[in-house]
Amino acid sequence: MDITFDFDADVARIKRAYETQDDIGSIIRVHYEIERCLSHIMPKIFRNPKKLGANRVGPKLERLEAVGFTGPAIELAKAIDDIRNGVAHRDREELSEIDIRRLDTIFTQLPSKCSLANYKIHLWGTDVVFEDMLLRQKFSIYGGVAVMGLAALPHEAEAMIKLQIKAQSPLS
Repeated sequence: MDITFDFDADVARIKRAYETQDDIGSIIRVHYEIERCLSHIMPKIFRNPKKLGANRVGPKLERLEAVGFTGPAIELAKAIDDIRNGVAHRDREELSEIDIRRLDTIFTQLPSKCSLANYKIHLWGTDVVFEDMLLRQKFSIYGGVAVMGLAALPHEAEAMIKLQIKAQSPLS
């Protein structure tokens, strides 16, 4: 199955999130890219997304779940939104090992069922062992995965509609 992405993720922003010297900078950049992606895909899934009353990341994710979208991309985005809210609204300024374990646990729900912990990743001309990365770098990678997964949801919506039409067809 081919999946087409029509969302132009700002890879430079994800790279800046990866390279920044502070956790807050990484968290804000990743969260903003998720927000951009959701703002792009919502009109492709819902006829009139403004009527949903969802103008923040959390409510947008709730609306997607309400119509049947589930899985690691949604869960990663929810966890990242929760981490960002901790920085924005609570006395929190750093990522923790618990945050990264939470994201890794969600990531292992992907069909590959693997953790990134033992992988070497080729990023911007350099091979990096995931386990050797700083917490904010790991966070940025998971954020990029969330953006890619969210960007694929309109394609998933099309497939869901086709299955529903086929199931209702008298010829099926």
